[in-house]
Amino acid sequence: MTDPATLWRQRLKEGGYEHRCENQWQFRQLRKLPRVWRVIFRVTGLRRGARIFEVGCGGGIHLVRLALNGFDAHGIDVSPDVIQRAKKFIEEVRKFDSSVESIKLMVGDFMKVNLEEICVEAGYDLVFNAGVIEHYLDRDDRIEFLKRMLRLTKPGGFIVCIVPSGAHPYRAEQRRLKWGGYDIPEVDYSPEALADEMKQAGASQVLVIPHNIGGYLLARPAKGWWKTGRSVAYLALQVVGPLMPDGFKRRHAYSYIGIGSKV
Repeated sequence: MTDPATLWRQRLKEGGYEHRCENQWQFRQLRKLPRVWRVIFRVTGLRRGARIFEVGCGGGIHLVRLALNGFDAHGIDVSPDVIQRAKKFIEEVRKFDSSVESIKLMVGDFMKVNLEEICVEAGYDLVFNAGVIEHYLDRDDRIEFLKRMLRLTKPGGFIVCIVPSGAHPYRAEQRRLKWGGYDIPEVDYSPEALADEMKQAGASQVLVIPHNIGGYLLARPAKGWWKTGRSVAYLALQVVGPLMPDGFKRRHAYSYIGIGSKV
C-alpha cells in the first residue's frame, strides 16, 4: 500500500489548502483563536511566546493564527506545493501584521526527516498535528509518529493530536460518500484508542476531549429545508452538549483533542 506521505503528495500537487487574506475582514477573522485552540491553551496553560511546532502544516492556517496571537510557530509538510501555498498566504497576512514573518516552514516527510534539523534548540513547548496521524493505518507507525513528536518536545511540554471521530452517527456515510471529495484512508479513532496510543508512545497525563459536538451536521451534504434545520440543531448542541453525559459527548463529537505531556 502507498504510504500516507506519498498519497498526500499526489492529492495536493494540483490544489488544496489555499487560504487567503485579502482584506481587513479576513485579517480580523484570522486573529481570532478558534475554539479548539482555546480548549488546548486552557488545558496546557501555555501563554504568548511559547514555541509551537505543527506536523503536517498544510496551507499554514494554524501557524498564522498562532503567530498573530503571539506564539513562535513553526511547521513541516510533505508537499512542496502546499508549502508554497502556505508561503503565499503568509505573505498576504504580512501586509496586515509583520509578526507572521517569524513563522518557519520546511518540506519533508516527518517520519524520515532528521529531527535535529527541525529542533536545534531545547525543544518545543507544544508539538501538534491536526488531521494527520489517523492516515497512518499501521499502529506501529502511529506510535513511532507520536514518539517523534515527543522527541521534539521539551520536558514539561505537550503533544496534541486533533483527530476526526470514528464513531459519530454519520461516519459510515461520510466514508461511503467521501464527503467533500475526501478519500485518503484513515483509521476510526475512539477516545480510548487515541489515549492508549499516546500513552504507549510515552506521553503522560493524557487527556482526550470530545470536541465540536454535532459538527457532523454541518459537514454532511444537505439541501432544502435541512440546510437551515441542521444549523439550528448544531447551535442547540453547542448549548446543551457540554451539559450532557460523557458518553453522549464521545458519541456525538466530530473530533477528539488528545493532549499529553512529556515528563
